[in-house]
Amino acid sequence: MKIRTVTEAKAHLSRLIAVVRQGETILITHRGRPVARLEPVRDFAETPETASLDHLVRSGVVRRGREASRAAVLPLPPPRPKRDPSLLRALLDERDGERV
Repeated sequence: MKIRTVTEAKAHLSRLIAVVRQGETILITHRGRPVARLEPVRDFAETPETASLDHLVRSGVVRRGREASRAAVLPLPPPRPKRDPSLLRALLDERDGERV
């Protein structure tokens, strides 16, 4: 990774972009502190869904899963309620450690 100051970046932006197009990342500093990073765009063909997810990941709201999705769980039908579908009974059973 190359490091350049804001002054250098302003003066030589075209050159820096040419370097970035070749795959290099450039860190821009201001008074010795990093303030920006120029890096190549990895996947320009984003869909609105992936762009939204990427934004949430970058902002720290969500994390991407580490495992592949378990597709076998998705086609299963939802569990059927017991004969007496009482919400209070279900909450009390859950509190006692039973599963509805």
